[in-house]
Amino acid sequence: MFVESTLFTSKATAKSENAESTINVIDKEKNEEIKKLRDRSIILIGFSGGFRRNEIVSLDYEDLDFVPVASGGIHCGQMHMLLNYLGDDVVLQFGGGTIGHPDGIQAGATANRVALEAMVLARNEGRDYLAEGPAILQAAAKMCGPLQTALDLWKGISFNYSSTDTSDFAETPTANV
Repeated sequence: MFVESTLFTSKATAKSENAESTINVIDKEKNEEIKKLRDRSIILIGFSGGFRRNEIVSLDYEDLDFVPVASGGIHCGQMHMLLNYLGDDVVLQFGGGTIGHPDGIQAGATANRVALEAMVLARNEGRDYLAEGPAILQAAAKMCGPLQTALDLWKGISFNYSSTDTSDFAETPTANV
């Protein structure tokens, strides 16, 4: 059975006489796909950012900055690692790490903010904030009750877990089978 590739047209395949020209055809197709994805991304960014048409048209890929996002189980006790791995230009989404604070959302936000400020200060002072992270957080927690509460609450959190992609239900017969 013969399967025709969707990447090439018959003209492009007929023109390729050796391995080098075949690679050039593939590269051209890949570049066209990348350009389509780039253009679609620019339009989506433009519309979601509320840009006018002339602003969208004038956007270049080089003008766009992409920012890493940390989310899903992060808390203030990991601040030294987050800052080290993701840098300053990052979005830290502390959902449960803020809302789950025993003293309320404001206390959770305070704990996260104080932890971040303590790490940035230590880094700016030239300290090895990654290695000293837990000690820096404990020192900051002596002056910030919400941070101490959060560190006590999440100190035992470990991310070494088994996969959750396993079946955890039992099939039950129904009358409509």
